[in-house]
Amino acid sequence: IIISAVKKKYLDFLITGERTTQEMAQSLNVTWKSASRRLDELQKLGLITREGNKWKLLKSKHKLIVL
Repeated sequence: IIISAVKKKYLDFLITGERTTQEMAQSLNVTWKSASRRLDELQKLGLITREGNKWKLLKSKHKLIVL
């Protein structure tokens, strides 16, 4: 799966645990809408999932290529 460096930052941030969209936005210094859009894209790729209001990483067998 090919992802951008920006999306990789989101994945790296989730390594330490589950986070809300707002927590991700604040930590990455982006708007809530921007964070939400990126998280939705990562979910569609099967790399993360949402449980309640928190996002978490999924174990993936796919190799990531970061551009």
